[in-house]
Amino acid sequence: MRKDNLHDFNRFQWFIPLLAASLFLFAMRGGFAAPPDFAQVPAEVNWLVHVDVDALHGSTVFQQVSKKAVARWKSLAIPLDKVSQQYGVDLAKDLHGMTVFGSRLSRQKALLLMRADWASETFRQKLALAPDHSVAADDPYEIHCFTQKDRGQVRPVAAACWKPGIFVFGQAAGEVKFSMEVLDGKRPSLSGRSPLLAAEVPVGTILVARMIQVGGCLPVESPLLKQTEQIDFVCGENAGEWFLDAKLQAKTPEAAQQVKQVAEGLLAMARLRQAGDADSLKLLDRIQLRSDDRTIELDFHAPAADVARHAIKAMEKF
Repeated sequence: MRKDNLHDFNRFQWFIPLLAASLFLFAMRGGFAAPPDFAQVPAEVNWLVHVDVDALHGSTVFQQVSKKAVARWKSLAIPLDKVSQQYGVDLAKDLHGMTVFGSRLSRQKALLLMRADWASETFRQKLALAPDHSVAADDPYEIHCFTQKDRGQVRPVAAACWKPGIFVFGQAAGEVKFSMEVLDGKRPSLSGRSPLLAAEVPVGTILVARMIQVGGCLPVESPLLKQTEQIDFVCGENAGEWFLDAKLQAKTPEAAQQVKQVAEGLLAMARLRQAGDADSLKLLDRIQLRSDDRTIELDFHAPAADVARHAIKAMEKF
């Protein structure tokens, strides 16, 4: 594997344990499924990430893995307890789904649409206690602005309750208002406007991450991703089967070949690491990697019970 390609991978390697830890925290109780609603996302976005927490609740993989994880690392529950005490919402049972989106891949430009059983009055009362709180009243919208410490830095937050159970968060009141106008149908939505971003997701999808114009909106320097046009990633569980489907479209066939080489190299490394574990090798053999001109596809489908067993084994080693 080329050093620059390996460097690209290492830049994003942190995301895997972070995502896993976050999902473990939410996989506690059930509810009603909250798949992505593309009619609630602005038409101008270039990327979106949606987590269906209720689908996660119903996943046998995460039910088993989260039970072990929470028992092993009790500190995982601390962030949820802090949120519950500060804002009056129990994310472990009240959160149903989250959609994050933006025109550029930057936290400063991202908006969060959250579905949760959070009483509107509690929302207002708790935010009124936040530092530097003010209300931007722009009829018919009531947008709460405050500041929040994040890793030693103070950053602005704007939040609004659109309707009971649906909340919008951003960093500027104007951006939150824009999103609310999309929700009200006053501005165009993504639905029906983007063949990739608004494409249907499989039943049981827990996580969907999609991006167009990838090379033009990167928050980090990445030679490999600069040669990428589109990314489509979904994973979840349905009818006792865990699935992961990923597709990447590169700008040129040569760039696609580089991506394929990176993927093949990572799979080879994984097989070497698991050389003495027959069960792990069987799961790795279920990964299908295909390429066609500028497109690379990776699919993984396996019994959920096998995935859960392997995940718990890996977690115990970790």
